[in-house]
Amino acid sequence: MERKTKRKKKLSKQEFFELKSGIQLSQEKAPNILGRGLQLKGSVENLESDGAIIAQGGDAQGFALIIHKNHLRFLTCVNGEITRVESKDPIRLSDFNFEVSMSRAGAVSILINDKLVGSGKVNTLSVMPIDGLSVGSDPGGSVGEYAPDYALKGNVILTIQLLPVKKNKKPKHNALAPINEDPNLPRVLIIGDSISIGYTLPVREILKGVANVHRPPVNCASTNHGVNGIKDWLGDKKWDVIHFNWGLHDLKYMGPNGENLAKPELESSKQQVPINDYVTNLVRLVERLKETNAKLIWRNTTPVPNGAKGRVVGDSKKYNEAAQEVMSKYSIETNDLYNFSKNNWEKLGRKADVHFTNEGSKALAKLVAQSIKKKLENN
Repeated sequence: MERKTKRKKKLSKQEFFELKSGIQLSQEKAPNILGRGLQLKGSVENLESDGAIIAQGGDAQGFALIIHKNHLRFLTCVNGEITRVESKDPIRLSDFNFEVSMSRAGAVSILINDKLVGSGKVNTLSVMPIDGLSVGSDPGGSVGEYAPDYALKGNVILTIQLLPVKKNKKPKHNALAPINEDPNLPRVLIIGDSISIGYTLPVREILKGVANVHRPPVNCASTNHGVNGIKDWLGDKKWDVIHFNWGLHDLKYMGPNGENLAKPELESSKQQVPINDYVTNLVRLVERLKETNAKLIWRNTTPVPNGAKGRVVGDSKKYNEAAQEVMSKYSIETNDLYNFSKNNWEKLGRKADVHFTNEGSKALAKLVAQSIKKKLENN
């Protein structure tokens, strides 16, 4: 039977959006904000509480404009790291106009009723968020340090204008950008979610002159995403070593309508990929990876710390145990970042967040590079 090729999602080419409270847009219909500056202009009427004016994305990548302790705050989340700019003084108004601009370089200005009330710089998005956009609340995975949903009591009307792309500029140096290969060096592929995105650049630096270190230009997310994307990620060139992981996106909880990072205690919340399906997917993916004749390294899933949204402490261990049975069956070596991370979380991990600090990602990179180099030396 002929295998059907899964089409890649087409992202919106729209540059200008008119929005109001209650509107939600899927990833395909939301603004394509990757590598773009943006301008938010609008008004809030009958404000009665803190809450989200607009949010796009989730706990790995996204931006949000919120009212926090009566201040207007703009924030971005890049690989789990949150940066923010907010108004200097409290708003103290029930009705007001706002204008918030973010340049491609991350420079932010905040105006309320045409008066500059805040400015600063945030990190710019390195990946197009998987989650969509919502106005007046953030019902999926929270972009920032606020409770899920974070509904605003008040009426919001706003526009989004994507700022022009300046051409003839060198592409930003980031983990998802393609690399210039040295044809005399072996080819390595890193597959994984935002944890692996965090350690890709330092791994490349460590293995500079040793290997061409590639990765897919996306967050590889769950094993469901892996099954659908593995053909494109592998391509048709030879790989010498493949270092791979799936797990944190499999064990996370989703709401009945696809809400990201739902509360695990709710009966309506389900893990994105239940553990039995996770094993089935892993077998399918491992068998496809084995076809490449590359040397394979399984990187087990890092811990879920206390307080992390949408996940349960201890589930990484359960999923790792299930994955280890698959890896043992296929004689695949495991790079044990789980125990290393668990034993050093206070120094390397973020509080109530599955992601790592910059120093944490660099520490993981040393272990990843070491495992890859060892495989290459055994060729």
